[in-house]
Amino acid sequence: MKKNKAYKGIKWIIILLLVLLIVAAAWYLYFNNIGNKAVAYTGDYKAKLKSSHYGAYRGVYEVWPGTEAAIVSFSADSGKLVQFNIDKLMQTPGYKIEQEIEEKVRTSGELEFDAISGATYSSYFIKAAIRKALE
Repeated sequence: MKKNKAYKGIKWIIILLLVLLIVAAAWYLYFNNIGNKAVAYTGDYKAKLKSSHYGAYRGVYEVWPGTEAAIVSFSADSGKLVQFNIDKLMQTPGYKIEQEIEEKVRTSGELEFDAISGATYSSYFIKAAIRKALE
């Protein structure tokens, strides 16, 4: 009788592990898919402020309606970056890149930045949101 209970316990642990594996694989495929879309959308685009850029800008990069991968807001005065914030970012679990990119952009005064290694797709979500803001 005890063997049967132990077997049932192990069976449920295996089922739980399989479910977790399937969820992790689905998340990976989803994130990879939307990341590739962001890379394709930004392409060779270089975000650059022009002297005619003035005021507040807000960019939302949505892969599908209701799926906001990134939201950025910034302001410019005569083509000079005054303020820059990343308001929302879908990112790789374990990586917190918002502050690093905000600091890079504020320090350089440019909206263009190099993607962060290990968080490439999240970096491209931000680039895509910047492009949306400037369109």
